[in-house]
Amino acid sequence: MGRDVSSIRIRRLLKLLTYLRKKGENGAEVPDIMHHCEYSGRRALQDDIRLLREEYRAEIIYKRSIPRKYCLKYEGELLLSLSLNINEISALSIGLGMASHFVPDFKNHCKELWRKIAGGCA
Repeated sequence: MGRDVSSIRIRRLLKLLTYLRKKGENGAEVPDIMHHCEYSGRRALQDDIRLLREEYRAEIIYKRSIPRKYCLKYEGELLLSLSLNINEISALSIGLGMASHFVPDFKNHCKELWRKIAGGCA
């Protein structure tokens, strides 16, 4: 990543992506996004969308038809390069196991994440 991102901004980015994903093909109007994702101004929203587009390759379309909306076409990707010790790998494995157990909707995501991590360690 080109620049550091605060934990507050990461939460805001996640809220934005989640909200746009929920809105689907219809997209969401700017005032609705600002209210739901708790943006204080349009500039912060535009900066976050720019970051998602440039750093994570998210495809967020701005529909100019009335009413004007943002629509998420592709969520983007995040490339991690980590050096983990055995205890950190164990913690990650345990956490993924717990997440898939307690949040069944994430079971397939947890399996896929572990597959990617295991593939990167080979």
